[in-house]
Amino acid sequence: MRKNSPTLVLNGTSLNRLPYWKHTQVFDHQQKLVLGWAEAVISNSNDWYEIKEKLKEHFTEREIVELTANITLMNT
Repeated sequence: MRKNSPTLVLNGTSLNRLPYWKHTQVFDHQQKLVLGWAEAVISNSNDWYEIKEKLKEHFTEREIVELTANITLMNT
Protein backbone atom coordinates (compact mmCIF):
# COMPACT_ATOMS: atom_id res chain seq x y z
CA MET A 1 0.00 0.00 0.00
CA ARG A 2 1.05 3.58 -0.53
CA LYS A 3 2.50 5.53 2.36
CA ASN A 4 -0.50 7.86 2.40
CA SER A 5 -3.06 5.06 2.47
CA PRO A 6 -5.49 5.52 5.32
CA THR A 7 -5.28 3.32 8.35
CA LEU A 8 -8.42 2.44 10.18
CA VAL A 9 -7.37 2.47 13.81
CA LEU A 10 -10.25 1.70 16.12
CA ASN A 11 -9.99 3.28 19.54
CA GLY A 12 -12.85 3.36 22.02
CA THR A 13 -14.52 6.35 20.39
CA SER A 14 -14.31 5.13 16.80
CA LEU A 15 -15.27 1.58 17.77
CA ASN A 16 -18.40 2.85 19.49
CA ARG A 17 -19.27 4.95 16.45
CA LEU A 18 -18.60 2.19 13.88
CA PRO A 19 -22.30 1.24 13.52
CA TYR A 20 -22.97 4.91 12.66
CA TRP A 21 -19.98 5.39 10.35
CA LYS A 22 -22.06 7.12 7.67
CA HIS A 23 -23.24 9.79 10.11
CA THR A 24 -20.18 10.51 12.25
CA GLN A 25 -17.15 12.72 11.76
CA VAL A 26 -14.85 10.19 13.47
CA PHE A 27 -13.88 8.68 10.09
CA ASP A 28 -12.36 10.66 7.23
CA HIS A 29 -13.48 10.48 3.59
CA GLN A 30 -11.16 7.63 2.58
CA GLN A 31 -12.03 5.59 5.65
CA LYS A 32 -15.73 6.04 4.88
CA LEU A 33 -15.09 4.85 1.32
CA VAL A 34 -13.42 1.72 2.68
CA LEU A 35 -16.26 1.11 5.12
CA GLY A 36 -18.78 1.63 2.31
CA TRP A 37 -16.85 -0.83 0.14
CA ALA A 38 -16.86 -3.38 2.95
CA GLU A 39 -20.60 -2.97 3.34
CA ALA A 40 -21.17 -3.30 -0.42
CA VAL A 41 -18.99 -6.42 -0.71
CA ILE A 42 -20.55 -8.14 2.29
CA SER A 43 -24.15 -7.36 1.36
CA ASN A 44 -23.66 -7.76 -2.41
CA SER A 45 -25.08 -4.26 -2.79
CA ASN A 46 -26.22 -2.88 -6.13
CA ASP A 47 -24.11 0.25 -5.72
CA TRP A 48 -20.76 -1.58 -5.55
CA TYR A 49 -19.76 -0.33 -9.02
CA GLU A 50 -20.24 3.31 -8.00
CA ILE A 51 -18.28 2.81 -4.79
CA LYS A 52 -15.46 1.04 -6.65
CA GLU A 53 -15.15 3.99 -9.04
CA LYS A 54 -14.76 6.30 -6.03
CA LEU A 55 -12.16 3.95 -4.53
CA LYS A 56 -10.14 4.16 -7.76
CA GLU A 57 -9.64 7.87 -7.10
CA HIS A 58 -7.69 7.03 -3.93
CA PHE A 59 -6.38 3.48 -4.30
CA THR A 60 -4.59 1.42 -6.92
CA GLU A 61 -6.27 -1.63 -8.43
CA ARG A 62 -3.94 -3.85 -6.41
CA GLU A 63 -4.92 -2.09 -3.18
CA ILE A 64 -8.60 -2.54 -4.01
CA VAL A 65 -8.05 -6.24 -4.69
CA GLU A 66 -6.17 -6.65 -1.40
CA LEU A 67 -8.86 -4.73 0.45
CA THR A 68 -11.60 -6.85 -1.11
CA ALA A 69 -9.76 -10.08 -0.27
CA ASN A 70 -9.33 -8.98 3.34
CA ILE A 71 -13.00 -8.02 3.64
CA THR A 72 -14.05 -11.35 2.18
CA LEU A 73 -11.73 -13.32 4.48
CA MET A 74 -12.93 -11.45 7.57
CA ASN A 75 -16.55 -12.07 6.60
CA THR A 76 -16.18 -15.86 6.41
